[in-house]
Amino acid sequence: MNKRGQVTIFVILGIVVVAAFVLIFFLTDISFKDELSYEEAQVFVNSRIEPFRTFVEDCAEDSAMVVLNTLGRQGGYVVPRAGDYDIVLSSGEDYGVLNYAAFKEDGEYTNVYPSLERSRDEFERVLRDIALDPDNTDMVFGKCIDDFDYFDDAFDDVSYGDMDVDVDFDNKIRIRLNFPVTVERSSYETTIANYLVEIPIDMEEIHAVSAMLVNNAIENDGDMSQLTLEVSDLSSRYVDRDDHVAASFTNYNTIGVEDYNNEENLLFKLLYQNDGLDEDYEYRFLVGIEE
Repeated sequence: MNKRGQVTIFVILGIVVVAAFVLIFFLTDISFKDELSYEEAQVFVNSRIEPFRTFVEDCAEDSAMVVLNTLGRQGGYVVPRAGDYDIVLSSGEDYGVLNYAAFKEDGEYTNVYPSLERSRDEFERVLRDIALDPDNTDMVFGKCIDDFDYFDDAFDDVSYGDMDVDVDFDNKIRIRLNFPVTVERSSYETTIANYLVEIPIDMEEIHAVSAMLVNNAIENDGDMSQLTLEVSDLSSRYVDRDDHVAASFTNYNTIGVEDYNNEENLLFKLLYQNDGLDEDYEYRFLVGIEE
């Protein structure tokens, strides 16, 4: 190749590099300009849609994890159940609020372990009515989005409507948000309405293992040896899976503690392990074995 051809190639490459820098400067620095043409505003706003969507989804995921951790600590209930045998408070140990999955009364067991659908419905309702309220700055979501102040330099105005929430509990948690947010810059505006949060926690599996342990405790009247066998057999369920549920239980004596239905209980703790999680997800519940 002659020298003139080489020079031509370098000139073309130089033009491309300069053009790229100009475009980047245009998209990043344009937010400080007062007025844009319709076409400029459209290009600019559309370049911000995906970062905006990611911002909302990240805030929603942080808030959802707070609610999920509460659900796990309380055996499938986000809101503690009312009644002297439903809410149990620890004494001397930092267990906070615990709920019975089953308890014994007049020699018979009562199984109050919530269905997967009930846990899902309660989780969805708390997200919609409380946790994902954008105007409630006492909650993680409202505090995180902070009236979208993060985007003050990008948009002239941000307004939003009511949020609707739809949740699936299966091999992962899927949270679909319909949250219409209208963003405006100069003469152009658009509405971003749909968001998706996926959390790699298999609630179907957690519920199945929990229900199996509750039923075993009831059928064998709290027989520790039978429960130990069932817990030790759990590993066989996960031979070809990337996740894992580890379970343990301890005898929890509550003699002299108010608000417990039973004097002796089995406290079950499940740890759901998945490489997609920053830490194991804890799920726990009580089964009363002695009145």
